[in-house]
Amino acid sequence: MVLIALVQPVLLILFLIASLIWTGGQVLRDQSAPYDQILLFPVVPVPGWLLLVLAGLLAIGSAVYCVGTEMLDARSVVGLLGPVLASCVTALFFFAAQTVEDDPNLLVALIVDVVALIPLAITAIRFVPEYERRRQADTLPEGYV
Repeated sequence: MVLIALVQPVLLILFLIASLIWTGGQVLRDQSAPYDQILLFPVVPVPGWLLLVLAGLLAIGSAVYCVGTEMLDARSVVGLLGPVLASCVTALFFFAAQTVEDDPNLLVALIVDVVALIPLAITAIRFVPEYERRRQADTLPEGYV
């Protein structure tokens, strides 16, 4: 699940590095390059369909993961919030940057990424308070902190 959540942020990092090196630092379609370009923007166009597929896998994985969670899984659920939120930020960046001009899938991918946060947030709200109470009372099973 974490690997699925980290694919989109890795795409963003690769896009930014390639843009900084090859397109003279231009990372947005309507931005001028701060220094000389070697290649024209975008050097690595990230299509909306790719982000949409990754967001769909993330939303399905998030829902399936949360269905099987218990109170003792609260820490892992909270740990997944960061990578899923990073995927949302990635989708927002690609939607704003319009690396592929007029691609409606970029907006849909952003919406689906936000939807992937919902089961995790609900599960965290449901289990974290009880987990913390038991942790403070030192009544968690051995191996849990």
